[in-house]
Amino acid sequence: MEIDTTGFELGIPSREEMLEHQVTLLQAEYENAVEALTKARKDIEHLVRLLDSAIEQVARQKAGWAQAEYILTDFRAENARLEERVEELHREIRGLRRKLTGPARA
Repeated sequence: MEIDTTGFELGIPSREEMLEHQVTLLQAEYENAVEALTKARKDIEHLVRLLDSAIEQVARQKAGWAQAEYILTDFRAENARLEERVEELHREIRGLRRKLTGPARA
């Protein structure tokens, strides 16, 4: 019986060579994983900074909103006071008109 040995001219890798190749593949995979983790850490740090900035902005806007509400409340009170004063002046004008028209009729 004759065994076909075609294709073996270059040689079959030894067990050590196959293990070396496997180690090389694992090292490349490890390096890719390290790169991905480094990028993920940077992305997370960036997202945390964005979140902190957004939280600060929300706090500033809430403070501004509270101040605007306070001013609006103050304006409403002033508006009510002025409307009352306008009504008083209208009553005073009506009273003065009555006084002016009263003696003329008599």
